[in-house]
Amino acid sequence: LAGKRLDISRDGKEIYVSWLSYVEYVEGSGIVKVEFHKSLKPYLLKLQEYGNFTKYQINHVVNFKSQYSIRLYELLKQKAFTATEKKFSRCFEIGNFRSTLGIAVNEYYAFDNLRRKVIEPAVKEVSANTDLEITDVHYGKTGRKVTDITFDVEIRQADEIQALQLE
Repeated sequence: LAGKRLDISRDGKEIYVSWLSYVEYVEGSGIVKVEFHKSLKPYLLKLQEYGNFTKYQINHVVNFKSQYSIRLYELLKQKAFTATEKKFSRCFEIGNFRSTLGIAVNEYYAFDNLRRKVIEPAVKEVSANTDLEITDVHYGKTGRKVTDITFDVEIRQADEIQALQLE
C-alpha cells in the first residue's frame, strides 16, 4: 500500500493520494506500524456512517498469488448483498474493469493476454479460496472487439468453504 496511489473524485476535483504516509517494520517482531495519509481521514472515519464499505474474511484472500484476484473478489463482494437465491451477476465495461484493477493502458493490451494472465487466474483463485464461486464469465462484444465482461457468481455456505479449505 505504501507505493499505491488512490484516485478520488470529489466536488468536480480529481484527487491523487498515497494510501500510507509512514511504514515501519519492527525487525523480528512481526509488527508493522503504518500511518494513513492525513487526507484520507474523513473517508476512513465515516465508513460506518455511510455504510459504503465491503466486509470479508481475510483468510479468504490471504493465499491469493495474483494481485488481481483480491481486487476481483472485492468487486464481486460489493455486489453480493444483492444476491437472490445466493446468485448474482456483475458486469463491467472493459476499460473501467482494467482501470479498477489498476492495469495500465499499455499492460495486457491484447484482450487475449488480459483474459489469460489476469481474468482466468483471478477467477480460478476466487472460486477456489473464497465464499464466492464464479460459475461463468461472459464476454460481450461489439463486432470483434470485447467491450464488457460479466461474472455469474454463487455464494457458498460456510460448510462448503470449510470443505474447500480442507482440500
